[in-house]
Formats: sequence, structure tokens, C-alpha cells
Amino acid sequence: MTEKKLLDKIFNQVSDSNSKLSENIDVADKLQKQLYGERYLSVLDDLWDTVTWEELTRTFPEVEKGNRIILMTREKKVSLHGKFHTDPLDLRFLSPEGSWELLEKRAFGKESCPDELLDVGKEIARKCKGFPLVADLIAGVIAGLEKKKTVWLKVQNNLNSFILNSKMEVMKVIKLSYDHLPDHLKPCFLYLAIFQKDRKILVNYLKDV
Repeated sequence: MTEKKLLDKIFNQVSDSNSKLSENIDVADKLQKQLYGERYLSVLDDLWDTVTWEELTRTFPEVEKGNRIILMTREKKVSLHGKFHTDPLDLRFLSPEGSWELLEKRAFGKESCPDELLDVGKEIARKCKGFPLVADLIAGVIAGLEKKKTVWLKVQNNLNSFILNSKMEVMKVIKLSYDHLPDHLKPCFLYLAIFQKDRKILVNYLKDV
């Protein structure tokens, strides 16, 4: 998403409007005026470069009213560049309990998991190995399935298949990661994709690339 589109989106959220802004309008200026004198919390997710950070944050007024900007990024240099009052926080893998909490909330909402599904549900959470994306994908899958033990056991025994069946979501993540690889690593990424999961790769195959 371009900086202009991001600013448009933020402005529409702040102004509670869905209208498309004209190309000639200085959205950054309008957003700054809209926020001036207000208290706000802004969450900027998945930023990849310092230029985008600078372009976005220059729109927020520097008025001390307890305002906060939370920056989330996979790039260490971006987090270090964007830090103000606190050091960057490296997110850890989810614990099995954290994975299960995510799964349970997505599958049952405010209700609790039935006792008959508890053991298999926690085993599914354990198999997510702490990866938030995997836990979220599987949570979305089981939320749409029957709440029966036989059905959940199929998910437990064929976890990889269910993940791969969520192709659209998985491909979005893979494409995002690929697009931001250095150019010299992109061919390597594509080459490794031809090997099957868990297959041993001989060193000679990689030397000849």
C-alpha cells in the first residue's frame, strides 16, 4: 500500500468518513489539522522502511496529551529508527497456552470450549509451535468447522494440509516476505521452493546454483 493510500485510510478513520479524497488534496496537512488538540493512539503495522515511517509520522501533531504511536515492523533498523521513549520490544513465540487462548476465542467467542474438545484443541495449539500466523490460520479454519471431536481430530492429524488449504492468506504472507527480500536472495528463495517439505537437500545442489 502506498503512503498516499495509507494516509487516506488513516484520515478516513479519524474523520469517520469513507469518501475518496482528491489527488490534489494534501492529506497529511488535513490529517494533522484533524488531530491537533486531540488525544490519539495510532498503530502502524508492518512497516518495512524508514522513509514510510517518516512520511507517516510527520502528519501527527507534536502536542503532549498522552498521545501514543505503536510501530510494528519486521525490520530491526526501522524499529531502532522509530523509537522515542522506549526501546524496541522483540515479540516472542506464543506459548502453548497463548496459542490455545487464541484458538478458543476464535472458535467459541465468549463461550468456553466443551470438555470433549479440550484435549484435542490443546494438542492442535501445541502443533502450531508458537507461530502466531499458524495459530491464527488454524483458528480461522476450525471456527468454520463443526464442533465435533472427530472433525477436530482430522485437523490435528492433518495440520499441514489445513494450513495449505488456506492458500490466499498464506500466499499474502509469502508474497510480502518475498517482495522485501534483497534482489540477490530472491532467486535462492524461488529455487528452494521446488524442494518438498522436510526433504533433505544435498549441498551439491546448492553449490551448482
